[in-house]
Amino acid sequence: MKKLLLLLAALIVLQSCASSPLVSGNYVNTELIDYPEADINITAGLGETLVRKGIRQSGSAIIIDAPLSFGNATLLTCAATVDPGSFFQNSVYQGSNATRNGAACYNVGLARTSNDSGGTNFNCPGVLLPTASVCYSDQVNNYFLVTGVGVIWQLPQQNIGSIRREQRAVQRQTNFVQELIYNGRVDNNLRFIYREFSNDLVRPAFTQEIQYDSNESSIIGFRDLRIEVISSSNIEIVYKLISNFN
Repeated sequence: MKKLLLLLAALIVLQSCASSPLVSGNYVNTELIDYPEADINITAGLGETLVRKGIRQSGSAIIIDAPLSFGNATLLTCAATVDPGSFFQNSVYQGSNATRNGAACYNVGLARTSNDSGGTNFNCPGVLLPTASVCYSDQVNNYFLVTGVGVIWQLPQQNIGSIRREQRAVQRQTNFVQELIYNGRVDNNLRFIYREFSNDLVRPAFTQEIQYDSNESSIIGFRDLRIEVISSSNIEIVYKLISNFN
């Protein structure tokens, strides 16, 4: 057992001396939202968004629902297990295997040696494997795990149900959107809903109902926003933007 552990440790040290097959990059999509164009008459219905302003940032992420094992453990080899979590893409694979080149890779931090079920035994006692990334290859339609600079574990088909890919909002303070929604008219009162989105989630504390008397002015103002109401009913509004949220 000691010899196996020494061999594994030596292998990790040797890997650290070679170049990594992972090429880092920025894979965050930034969308600048500024709707609508100013000084144009626009018609919107009840419940529709009249004005939207902000920045939405998102990226490809993998979600691992349960401890996930890659590879197959044998008498002389171990599988590698990754803990659950959500991880954003931060690199692509560019190695010697053509079928894997270009695969999107997601830094999961650490993996550990294990048996096929994610547990440990005398042969695979849970040795930590640093700089682990889970990659997805479109060419083979499957995931693989890269640790250090070159050791690769393929995800067995029976484990594929515990991992998925999706677009997710990036958790940043700059990921912030404001919008104004038409909420109908009662007598002379025009009603609106102001909402703020942070990381694509509505913040209840920043959702506010507002109301204006249409007899007082045709200009509606909230914070920096100004719109002119051309006509309105309980089901429809015609308006134009004067100035958007800052």
